[in-house]
Amino acid sequence: MNTVHKGDVFEDLVYQKFHDEIFLDDGSFPHLAKSCKIFKKKGYFSKDRETNIVFDISIEIYLPNIDKYTMVYLIECKNYSGNVPVNDIEEFHSKTQQVASSNCKAIIVSNAAIASGGMKFAESKGIGYIRFFTENDFKWELPRPASSTYLSDLANNTNTHSDAFSSFNYKPKFYDLYLLTPTFTTNSFRNFFDYFSNDFFQKNQKIKKRNRNTALKYLLSKNKIEKIVLNLHQKNCYTASPILLENYLDNELKIITVNDALMANIKLGDISFEKSEITVYLNNEKPTNIGRLRFTIAHELGHYYLKHNRYFSKEYFEESDLDSMGQSVGNNSIFQALEFQANYFAGCLLMPEDEFINDLYKLIHHLKIKIRGRGLLYVDNQPCNIETFKLITEALTKKYQVSTQAATIRLKQLKLLIDEREFNKFQQSIFSINSFL
Repeated sequence: MNTVHKGDVFEDLVYQKFHDEIFLDDGSFPHLAKSCKIFKKKGYFSKDRETNIVFDISIEIYLPNIDKYTMVYLIECKNYSGNVPVNDIEEFHSKTQQVASSNCKAIIVSNAAIASGGMKFAESKGIGYIRFFTENDFKWELPRPASSTYLSDLANNTNTHSDAFSSFNYKPKFYDLYLLTPTFTTNSFRNFFDYFSNDFFQKNQKIKKRNRNTALKYLLSKNKIEKIVLNLHQKNCYTASPILLENYLDNELKIITVNDALMANIKLGDISFEKSEITVYLNNEKPTNIGRLRFTIAHELGHYYLKHNRYFSKEYFEESDLDSMGQSVGNNSIFQALEFQANYFAGCLLMPEDEFINDLYKLIHHLKIKIRGRGLLYVDNQPCNIETFKLITEALTKKYQVSTQAATIRLKQLKLLIDEREFNKFQQSIFSINSFL
């Protein structure tokens, strides 16, 4: 593919992206569709040149009953094999100033990172920068890109993966867009354009903005998840643990086991709603970790029964999800909340509350553990308490066929364990209690 054709293909993708955000019913562009016109390769008159300057994409915003646009977004597309140099940004700024200095918003969209100094220049001149990832092995496959939906409304707007703007080889897992304004970075298309349209709506306060979708109404409390799992147990006539996960598959859903050492090093399992399939990956060269295998299946069942197909069509579960739930996505992320829900579901499913609590009481009685007003089970760094804790968790993990980590977290969730051991940051729980639940 030659350079010109490659650039045209990228421009077409960017144009379609903006077109969808403007005209689809669930688009996230803040201006109402009826007030917008979008163009490719339209020329705008420059007094300095006494001729038109053509821009890759432009979006004109119109007030009611006025023929001339009131505001215009001028968009430059850069499909580069290296970082975008600062000279290109300076040249683009000069062009926009020649045609519409007062009512223009300048935005660069590129597949590439931005060169040193380019980010500072863009910030100083009020230029927006969007890094657009058109092809990537995203952790979640979504009906629409994450940056376009309410999934990104809660995205962190400060210091969002600075590597995405500085490293050409940066590979995202979730978001297709990384957007830079003069004051913050974000993964949200709507947050980005709310910033650039703010002065327009302040000057024209009678003009309505497009409503934002919200994800908050879909977030489930822990109590709600417990009730969903309890209903599943009753439906499947559960009597005692360890539960048979195969009994919790409905008529459509199936589990596939793949023996693939390479893939097993990348991900533990995945779910495809389109195929109604849960796939788990095993490495025949290593003994199968039954606790991890069962938790992986239960986690994917969580996505299924919590109806997360409203958010994505496919998702995969990896080792880091066990070690540091959601940290890679940033604080206050909807992704973190959904992964937390699936993990919480897995704990409830594999360790049913009433049976789990009853077993703990039996173990405490059998081991003659004295309850000293600090909770049913207490552990700190003292050897005697660690040994007691070890005996309890070993018995629980053996019966429920789960990991020690999963059993420990379940004890904490049910407020049965007070854990005052000192951990470093790499030993924190996989069930990070986040602000959503």
